[in-house]
Amino acid sequence: MSTRVISCIEEIVPRLEMYSVDEGFCDCTGMEMTMPYEDFGRTSGPAQA
Repeated sequence: MSTRVISCIEEIVPRLEMYSVDEGFCDCTGMEMTMPYEDFGRTSGPAQA
């Protein structure tokens, strides 16, 4: 994953464990969500180029 993508994810989740160059696991333990994770992912805004 690019450094930019990793930085964005680390700002959102309490813990990110990189598995390989292009894979990682987010630990969402303790995160309080007001909507299901799937909906959150769809509404996070348009991708930036």
